[in-house]
Amino acid sequence: GILSDISTISELVHSYGMRLIVDEAHGAHFAFSDAFPESAVQSGADIVIHSVHKTLPSLTQTSLLHICSDRIDRDLIQRFLTIYQTSSPSYILMSSIDACMEEMQEKGRELFAAYAGRLKEARERLCALNRFHLADPVREYPDEVFDCDPSKLIISTKNAGITGQELAVRLREEYRLEMEMSAPSYVIALSSVGDTEEGFNRLMQALLDMESKLESNGEERTGKADMSDSCSGEDRLSESPEQVTAIAEAMEGKTKTVSLMESEGCVSAEFMLLYPPGIPLITPGERITGQLLQNVRRYLEQGLTLTGLKDRANRQIEVLSS
Repeated sequence: GILSDISTISELVHSYGMRLIVDEAHGAHFAFSDAFPESAVQSGADIVIHSVHKTLPSLTQTSLLHICSDRIDRDLIQRFLTIYQTSSPSYILMSSIDACMEEMQEKGRELFAAYAGRLKEARERLCALNRFHLADPVREYPDEVFDCDPSKLIISTKNAGITGQELAVRLREEYRLEMEMSAPSYVIALSSVGDTEEGFNRLMQALLDMESKLESNGEERTGKADMSDSCSGEDRLSESPEQVTAIAEAMEGKTKTVSLMESEGCVSAEFMLLYPPGIPLITPGERITGQLLQNVRRYLEQGLTLTGLKDRANRQIEVLSS
């Protein structure tokens, strides 16, 4: 839910005569209420991409490309759309976009005003939790975070005695609540205009129930409740990985397969991620460090799933052979 300063970035980009394209996949709802950050559409971007299905009532795999300035050649956009888009589009998906746009045009402000009220109340109630902690990145990291989307509920487990993955599993199996993602010490609950008061109440009650169970089980707290290792902290490498070769060269070069946990010092020929889409832990062409392997070992012990490696068991990795 963390956002960049698009206005400042756009001014810088435009000062060099360049164009700014913003992937605002999770921000299609911003324009419908002042409770949310300003959309990149209004912040100086030249092209903005929205995934309509993520935060608006539309079917999955529906998205929009907005042309927001006269710096963009519409004929060139149309040319490449003609090349790359399918000649057999789904009329169900396109109709879903139309229905969503019609509802937003007719009732969007009204629906989002009610949703913003429910969300505000839910966040206030979540702040009163004891062991779990509703993170507020803007307040906690004012020098690092420009803005944050309040619809993303970041629930830290650092003070709860369980991992984010354990919380996500319990919420799914015991309360039928599915989180958007989980990490070593937090989960993200992705809310939207479709969430009812009953839905927010279920989440709150589930967390209260789990706090009670943790207290009765005598599970000790693990430390101060903050986002220090949720966002970076102990997951942060001491320095950026050394880029030995370009990504393309590493992916096309001669490789060999080695044990993942014995690959320190090798140059990766694969991507490795915790959560797609997201910043990779390692990319092809970067040198694998001992700190990275320590983090990976901890992720696997906590039940998190690595993606990107050819070996889906996450035991081996492809590295450059020379």
